[in-house]
Amino acid sequence: MIIDNTEGETRGHDPHDSPGNPEREELWSYEECAHYYLCLDGDVFEFRCSPGLMFDVKRQLCDEPLNVHNCDIATEIVIPKPLLELAACANETHLGCADGACLPADYFCDGSNDCFDSSDEGWCDATTDPNTPPICDPGSCQLPDCFCSSDGTKIPGGLDVTQVPQMILLTFNGAVNHENWDVFTKHIMIADRKNPNGCGIKATFFVSHPYTNYRHVQKLWNDGHEIAVNSITWLPTGRREAAVCTYMQGRAHRFGEGMQS
Repeated sequence: MIIDNTEGETRGHDPHDSPGNPEREELWSYEECAHYYLCLDGDVFEFRCSPGLMFDVKRQLCDEPLNVHNCDIATEIVIPKPLLELAACANETHLGCADGACLPADYFCDGSNDCFDSSDEGWCDATTDPNTPPICDPGSCQLPDCFCSSDGTKIPGGLDVTQVPQMILLTFNGAVNHENWDVFTKHIMIADRKNPNGCGIKATFFVSHPYTNYRHVQKLWNDGHEIAVNSITWLPTGRREAAVCTYMQGRAHRFGEGMQS
């Protein structure tokens, strides 16, 4: 996000837009870029990032303005479905992107965008991933070493669902503040949701230091939730890697100075 203060207002625009082109360039204020909405149980809730942060549509989180480059995008971009075998690639080990480009089959659903339209990573569930494992064969997959359940709901031994104990672990990672407090307390951990023994449901919160309201954390603890912590120096993925790299470079520099002396 490029910040423009030339007229006394804090503005930003997408650096990928063509500069000077009035049809491509749109200006947005911090206030506009900080708002986002959450749809939950048929209701729409409006949220706002903490002061000084903007909402990143693609990553679905609030971040510093310099890291947000899609403020002009109102909704997530729909990724087209890849052609795969329908592309009729000349190399039989290749599959087709949505635009017809052919890439090695291993490039699909490997966590890295290789197709120009990102279609190789946009359709990667169990039914569309071209590299998904073969369908489980009940004839060769037998307990106790193996068990087939295509949708994950089949119970071994044909037991009735009411006779099978179920354990659900709830964990949340990141800051606890006004942006997610109502979601936790009014939509997830509500009084009507109880364990079979009548006790209310509890969760583990892996709390990060930045942007956390510790009053909310204390309330969670008082209500019986488990509080775990990321370290104060914890950073999100990407920043963490950069911090480790900087740290290692510093260590190498100091080691070199010691060798010279």
